[in-house]
Amino acid sequence: YNVLTKSFARVFDKSSQACHTFLVPVLTSLPPRIDIEFVKTHVLTPSPYFKDEFVTLNEKVVVVKGKDVMCRQGFRYPRNVKVLSEETSYNENFESFRLILTSAPLVGR
Repeated sequence: YNVLTKSFARVFDKSSQACHTFLVPVLTSLPPRIDIEFVKTHVLTPSPYFKDEFVTLNEKVVVVKGKDVMCRQGFRYPRNVKVLSEETSYNENFESFRLILTSAPLVGR
């Protein structure tokens, strides 16, 4: 989360203002280098079609259902990760957005 808010502040600010959902992998699961594509893969916008489906900022499709996040479309390798916890945060306009702590990233090792 700190990497997102500091190193990718522009993406975070714009996405939090739009009330997007952020997937935050646990620190020990993160790769040594995080780039903009990694960040875009972990910022979700609601699907216009299905309730539990989301589209990432780089046009990949994931489903968040119960305690599971499932990669559905656009990923090199299919992956399911666990939701460890969820928090509500607020942007500077006091609008809420979700932070979902996950067991691992959606991409990488």
